[in-house]
Amino acid sequence: MARIAEYKKRKSRYDLQSVVASKADELIADGWERAPGRGQKIRLKRSKSFDELLENDFWTVLYLFGYPNLNAGRKFTVELSQHGGKPITKQIDVLAFDDETVVVAECKACETRSKRSLRKDISEFEANKKAIANALKHYLGKDGGQKFLWLFVTRNIEWSTTDRGLAEQHNIRIVSERDLRYFSEIAKRLGPAGRFQFHATYLAATKVDALRDVKVPAIRTKVGGCQAYFFVAPARKLLPISYVNHRDLRDPEAAPSYQRLITRNRLQAVANFIHDGGYFANAIIVNFKNTVRFDQAAPQTEDGTTMGMLTLPSDYKSVWVIDGQHRLYGYAELAESHPTHRVPVIAFEKLASEEEGRLFKTINSQQKMVSPGLLDELRGEQDLHSEDRQRQSRAIAARIIEQLRSDVGGPFEDRFKSADLPDGPERTLTITSIINAITSSGLIGRMRSKPTRFIQGPLSGDTPTQTINSAASTLSDYFDLVRQANIVRWDAGKAGMLCTNVAVEAYIRLLGELCPFIHRETGNDPRNLTETELLGEVGRYLEPILEVIKTATDHAFSQRFKVPFGSGGPTRYFHRLADIVKAKFPSFAPVGYDDFVKESEEEITKLADQRVRIIQEQVPAFIVSRLKRIYDGEKYLQQAIKNKDILEGAFKKQLAAEVDDQGPLETYIDFIDFRKIVETKENWPNFSDILSIRLPDESHAARYLKWFDEVNRIRRIPAHPFGKKYKERDIEVLESVFDSLLSSGVIGSNA
Repeated sequence: MARIAEYKKRKSRYDLQSVVASKADELIADGWERAPGRGQKIRLKRSKSFDELLENDFWTVLYLFGYPNLNAGRKFTVELSQHGGKPITKQIDVLAFDDETVVVAECKACETRSKRSLRKDISEFEANKKAIANALKHYLGKDGGQKFLWLFVTRNIEWSTTDRGLAEQHNIRIVSERDLRYFSEIAKRLGPAGRFQFHATYLAATKVDALRDVKVPAIRTKVGGCQAYFFVAPARKLLPISYVNHRDLRDPEAAPSYQRLITRNRLQAVANFIHDGGYFANAIIVNFKNTVRFDQAAPQTEDGTTMGMLTLPSDYKSVWVIDGQHRLYGYAELAESHPTHRVPVIAFEKLASEEEGRLFKTINSQQKMVSPGLLDELRGEQDLHSEDRQRQSRAIAARIIEQLRSDVGGPFEDRFKSADLPDGPERTLTITSIINAITSSGLIGRMRSKPTRFIQGPLSGDTPTQTINSAASTLSDYFDLVRQANIVRWDAGKAGMLCTNVAVEAYIRLLGELCPFIHRETGNDPRNLTETELLGEVGRYLEPILEVIKTATDHAFSQRFKVPFGSGGPTRYFHRLADIVKAKFPSFAPVGYDDFVKESEEEITKLADQRVRIIQEQVPAFIVSRLKRIYDGEKYLQQAIKNKDILEGAFKKQLAAEVDDQGPLETYIDFIDFRKIVETKENWPNFSDILSIRLPDESHAARYLKWFDEVNRIRRIPAHPFGKKYKERDIEVLESVFDSLLSSGVIGSNA
């Protein structure tokens, strides 16, 4: 119970206390604030300090991993030695241990992201490691042979290369905020099974003492030309040495990954199935990362099959799960006392990571649970060295995005949706859209015809890796200029109209157009410029755009970059950016710019004409339909319309028509007269819920019906096409009115 209470306390982001009313004001003045609560006392809360939050977050991850023993409170200390009869102690921020490992973590944080030297802290930690280990062995009451994990957990600290090297030299592992996010997600999704992933990450290639010389009967053969083994083994023997190469939140330097993140509910469903007597007849598929020992027991058959005894690998992270992760990790949800199950396994030997990914894709490409987006990402990653330059370009773009999304503190950190991570307000970008933008921009090269050849782009390097690093770094710094111009707008996601697919695609295209423009204007080939020099040149032309981002009101920004009638997305946004650049630098003229402007005006005019016609037809139809329900009988118009001039005008128009062509009386009422009909005190209560539409910048009024007058004015524009065209205000009004009428059902969804 004490362990659970400690977890609940650490999980809260606030310190809480209940006080009598007389003390509340003093505490509130000291930074506390009221919190919901019942009873006579006042409940107060205060955000915990940033350093305490870091300690609690890492402690919570280890708790969710199922570590049975963790330190309680923030004042846990061990005695290192004595001096003059007095104990010399060392505080340990986070301590956890099980039968296999002892985790000792030092936590360091800054309130905001900044550089900080940790050389002194690392040296002190290293100097105390032996004494801490001896003290803990004494504290634990035994030397159980556990492996010590010495960790530095940091948040908002930019590590220097020197400090990283020093930590590595002393076998001190770094857990950055990105690593912590990964393990937090793993802890939530895997629960106790996540401990195996944690051990695999920090104890790779280290022996698991309990698994030395574990042998199982096996068949050795070839599958697809690759060495493979077929065998059955206890799940609990496989779990400690297994590893799942997850796609999301991974180390950007890791091998290409392919697995979807595991879901906890599926693990629990598997565990319940097994607990109730179920079993899985289909084999999990794994890859032994190193050569394994196989003792042949019988002669090889003609088809190349051999019987024998297989010695399972005994190192952490030596068995990579290609397919069947939920089946395998589901066993971790079962109690230790549950009978050990044996699972069928097909194990390949020393497959390359790219081949693992291809096999995963082959297995899952026909199954519905793998999203097309995930398969698209896989195809891109596995084509990095393809001879098909277009496929290779997409692979390079995929890797660029992986670096961008993995850049802690960068503009694209946690901004991409993915096949596994849940959507959120901050995840507004889709990988496929940005891959398309990068490849079509020419920044990393493009195919040319006559003769067909590949032309390198301004961000291309001599190798795919150089291109990835150059482009990722340049794009990160380029978009950081955009973000820093207005961080609030960038962080607003879709509402900010800046960190969205449409906007990011447009800015990538702008960079692709600026590079050759700079070459023509200055004679400087972007490929011969350093990143700093290139961004300096680009920044000059980007400055007027940054000024708009920085100073424009939300309404003004929306009006400038909102796509009229949802048409043309990234292309239209790009040309709005080009307009700003061209206003200051008239020689900037992207290919197709003039044609696009002309075509855009024609398209907008066509769409505006269509909106006007629909409003004119469907608003009167809606009003008439509702009036018929309100007033009974054929004389419903005479009952509803108190203004006799409207009726007389309609009668005259009806009589003027040929008898055979005469329509119902309501079809002869002018559009503007319908405003007069609905705004009467008798009729308004029946229409106020739908037809009261406030226009942008319209002042407060009891009834918002000015839009009738505006539409009535705008409808004359298509009737007089010569020398007349829609203005921005007209488009804004039409969009506002049409969207309101569409959402309320006045206009049909197929309009």
